[in-house]
Amino acid sequence: MTRSALVVVALAALSSRALADDAITYVAPTALMQTDFQGHPQDEEGDTGFSLARFRIGAWSLPAPWIFALAEAEFASGETPTILDAFVRLGPWHGLRALIGYAKSPLFPSYRNELEGMTPLPELSMSTRALTPGRDLGIELHYAPPRFPLEAFLRVSNGNSSPFENDNDSFSVSARLDATMGRGRIDPSGMEMFGLRVGVGALVDDSYDRAGTAGTTASGFQFYRPPTVSGTRRVVEAHALAYAGPVRFLAEVGAANEERHASVSGDPSAARPSRDPEISRGGAVEVAWMITGEKRVASVWPVARSKNPFAFDHPAIEIAARAERLDVGLGMRDVAPGGATGGAIAANAWLNAMLAVSVAGTIYRYDHGPIEEPTRLDSWLFQARLTLYLNPPPLGPAALVARPLLGLH
Repeated sequence: MTRSALVVVALAALSSRALADDAITYVAPTALMQTDFQGHPQDEEGDTGFSLARFRIGAWSLPAPWIFALAEAEFASGETPTILDAFVRLGPWHGLRALIGYAKSPLFPSYRNELEGMTPLPELSMSTRALTPGRDLGIELHYAPPRFPLEAFLRVSNGNSSPFENDNDSFSVSARLDATMGRGRIDPSGMEMFGLRVGVGALVDDSYDRAGTAGTTASGFQFYRPPTVSGTRRVVEAHALAYAGPVRFLAEVGAANEERHASVSGDPSAARPSRDPEISRGGAVEVAWMITGEKRVASVWPVARSKNPFAFDHPAIEIAARAERLDVGLGMRDVAPGGATGGAIAANAWLNAMLAVSVAGTIYRYDHGPIEEPTRLDSWLFQARLTLYLNPPPLGPAALVARPLLGLH
């Protein structure tokens, strides 16, 4: 190697070191473990005792201010690990970001904007879980002009849950438009007293045979089993997220229309007669109050990082409540509809930079008894959860991202 080349390498190393000292992280491990003690009214809805709610391992990288990469796998969802996230995000350039890979749909801010493990209530509402398109493989543009209170998302993707292939030769298109201010913006300081994020989202997709919109409890018990749907799926949603000091308010509503085409045996290319579509709708309202600790900001752990991140110096205490409703299987003459009304309360203690405990109770009123318990209309769920979160991915505001506890800087 020539002397000039050595000089270039040395300068590059010094430049990289300077960037590393300025919050650059070449690679950092991330891990989320949530262990529950759950109580159910009947064994059909779940075993009473301890269970592993989430166990995720991955790594993220922020090698430059304009590039971020995340890869995570979920180990608690089945016998083999499954890909949870695998994407690269580029930008911003004048407010424009591009995301490429396997990631969440932009619909529903409680799903897209909040990291699991940091939400005021242990799980998402029934309607959001049922209606969100989930994760898929695609390309997304996100535009948030620095001096204008708007955010826009546009995503083109496979529209199915496989990170490796599409289920047909069509694609899914989803979009979302938000008006934002204060702590509801993408780049708040966290010190704003008020904040707002109000918007709408929509998705159009075409898919082959799959299960339609189902109804599940927070523990995953399926109280309504949907029919098979095939064809065009349309999802719309509206949301309002507001902050006022230590109080956070969220309202989300959505609806889905999923076509059904009868199967034709013997000839996959034959015309498939249409049946009544499955129509689903629902919504939820929740309120959370941070009694002590930092003000809530999306995807930010609500405890200020101290000199000793493992110390229990300034725990944050939070209480939250939710009311929710879901209607599924509407509009079909050959399949009975279903639905449920629910309410939940939770108390959280965010103890330090990576440890939290929560206790939550949820009650449900089914419109019709589930298959396993056809005479049961009332149900409940008790959850006591321990959360351990090491190096959460920096998906919140850049100015509020904490330096990882472990990583190569």
